[in-house]
Amino acid sequence: MGGGTDSRAFLEGGGDIGALMRAHDWSTSPLGPPETWPQSLRSVVGLLLNSKFPMFVAWGRELGFLYNDAYAEILADKHPRALGARFSNIWSEIWPDIWPLVEAAMAGRAIYRENLPLTMNRKGFDEETWFTFSYSPVRDESGAVAGMFCAVEETTVQILTDRQLIASEARYRQLADELKEAQQATEALNATLEHRIEDALAERLKDQALLVEAQESLRQVQKMETIGQLTGGVAHDFNNLLTPIVGALDVLRRQTSGDERAQRLASGALQAADRARLMIQRLLAFSRRQHLEPRSVDIRRLVAGFADLVSRLLGPRVELTLDIADDLPRALVDPNQLELALLNLAVNGRDAMAGEGRLAIAVHARLVGDRPKLDAGSYISIAVSDTGTGMDDETLRRATEPFFTTKGIGRGTGLGLSSVLGLAEQSGGDFEIESFPGRGTTATLWLPLAAQSAAEIAAGGDSEIAPVRANAVPVLLVDDEQLVRAGTADMLAEAGYVVIQAGSGYEALRLLEDELEIEALISDFAMPGMNGLELAQGALALRPNLQVLLITGYANVAQSEAGGLARLAKPFRQADLAAAVAELLRDRKIVRLPRALAKSAS
Repeated sequence: MGGGTDSRAFLEGGGDIGALMRAHDWSTSPLGPPETWPQSLRSVVGLLLNSKFPMFVAWGRELGFLYNDAYAEILADKHPRALGARFSNIWSEIWPDIWPLVEAAMAGRAIYRENLPLTMNRKGFDEETWFTFSYSPVRDESGAVAGMFCAVEETTVQILTDRQLIASEARYRQLADELKEAQQATEALNATLEHRIEDALAERLKDQALLVEAQESLRQVQKMETIGQLTGGVAHDFNNLLTPIVGALDVLRRQTSGDERAQRLASGALQAADRARLMIQRLLAFSRRQHLEPRSVDIRRLVAGFADLVSRLLGPRVELTLDIADDLPRALVDPNQLELALLNLAVNGRDAMAGEGRLAIAVHARLVGDRPKLDAGSYISIAVSDTGTGMDDETLRRATEPFFTTKGIGRGTGLGLSSVLGLAEQSGGDFEIESFPGRGTTATLWLPLAAQSAAEIAAGGDSEIAPVRANAVPVLLVDDEQLVRAGTADMLAEAGYVVIQAGSGYEALRLLEDELEIEALISDFAMPGMNGLELAQGALALRPNLQVLLITGYANVAQSEAGGLARLAKPFRQADLAAAVAELLRDRKIVRLPRALAKSAS
């Protein structure tokens, strides 16, 4: 293409940047002088120079950088030296964050991000910023991708303003609540004064009792709300900490089978970790945020098998009786959590009888008509009765409160009955307690029925799943937490799998695009940038036959949020992990995401 003034005519009317481009020394730029630019690049530059919206284009193998007046304001002190420079040099401080997006655009895929947080240094200091932008591939005259085009809006002010607004609203609500409480206290005081005029002594006592009850109710509501908010986040962080600990101890115990001292230390540490995991499960149960895996369960078989454990737990002076109906329908419940709930009820009954008496477990199918918390229909009722001391009305009223216990210090956490109530309500059932001083207690758990499959009917019980040997099956493990990823990889490797590791969803997709032989994807759910479900969507778009297992430390990740994919809750031992992966690979099939998720993946 020839030189001359006309060859730079496409830069006319481009504002300050257009004038700067016409006068710029292009000898050091990877783009070369404008006279040599292809028509495809000229067209894009002509478009962005005359736009009031911040835009830039990065062109060629070295991604030479061109932008307009509006984008110059975003560059701040990086302008004007950024003109014609290399993209990676201009934004070196955020390059690790945006390079996967740039790479995707240069590979021909359009990218969009909304309110992406970036730490920039454009005024001589690091600052938190947020941007909404799109990266689009730009093709040259031959149809090949030669560059990428970006339309961008800085949303930093909007984000910070929203944060301030939320904080202001919270302060306003607090002030409003305090004002309301003050008004209520004033009204109550006025009523009390009027009442004292009529009858100073009377029922005063009554006002004091009402005030104590109101304060207690308020404390209870505040305690439940506070603990409920904390449990989800605490469980996630705690489970992430426990996962590598439990996994390492599990592997260590098996690898030191001949060392008695190492076995004793590892077993003791595992018992402590299990107690911590049990405490988290109980917290999650009463706050209705535990991770449940409900399935069709043969309750008759479960309770009968559980009775052996309970009889040893109760001791020789407690008589155990079972009353289990014949032809009992199956229940929809998490069997592990149900066993834990029954264990809590049995221990409470034993303690209430001081180790001597009778514990009765009765299991029947019941038709429910008008119970407040249950829809009309059939349910399984499991009633655990003891002949212990019973409870008075005040103790019975508080029995399912978290941390309430009548046991001595060090003998109970006060989470047993509250966790049973949480399991019942989270499973779609109910829980009730009947008790009288000196006459014992009956705790009844109501569970919904499960639809029984033809295979289960033919088998006459729970189907046993045959183990699957790993046989060096290649799996891709993805987790942004290095310690968790390393521990999980060790457990998989010891189980016989060939483990390929990735620290992010973007890295995992690049490995899958390289056509490595991978049969299963095992990914953490909560990861920055691209979470596990988003990774699964992209992975299944590349390989529909890939089997996917999501690992989560969040207890309240619902089945719908996981796209119907298999899940495994942290923390877990090697046997749990190996069983989950084996079951995943046993019945290989094409995984089809729900329509809404599949559409978003495309």
